[in-house]
Amino acid sequence: MCAKRIRKGAKVAQINLEEAKEKIIKIKTLEGMAQSTLNQYNLVFNDLIAFFEKDTRVDDITLNDARDFINWLLHEKSDTSSKFKQVAKKGVKPSM
Repeated sequence: MCAKRIRKGAKVAQINLEEAKEKIIKIKTLEGMAQSTLNQYNLVFNDLIAFFEKDTRVDDITLNDARDFINWLLHEKSDTSSKFKQVAKKGVKPSM
């Protein structure tokens, strides 16, 4: 049986960020992704939800919103894993 294809211009169900997080993590789990990868997806969605709020619909996020999110990650988000929160650096830590 073939999977259904979504045609160009077809309406896709409007879901919020919380629902998108649940669906994507479920799909990636079924695809056999490593737990560390699933944890990274979870962290990214938590950041998206912190920035946009969980009830924001995915289709409402514009290119400029995405740019603002990246700017927030790079320059404004505090590193809450720091033992000394008062000296926590702002921005995303480089990956290793």
